[in-house]
Amino acid sequence: MNERARTLLKDALSSVQGWRKVYGMAKALTRCGLTLKGAHHRGIDDARNIARMLPWIVGLEKTT
Repeated sequence: MNERARTLLKDALSSVQGWRKVYGMAKALTRCGLTLKGAHHRGIDDARNIARMLPWIVGLEKTT
């Protein structure tokens, strides 16, 4: 995933969840109630972790 796509997903997650800040993946996972799986910055693991956050990115789930 290129940097532009990653930035768009981070911005979308923050916007949909009403967060004032844009968080990196590790903190965003925590805010979604998820834990980091695999190795951070390893392509396939990052893709899987991002996929796990999709319900929050599209607004099907809300953070508390």
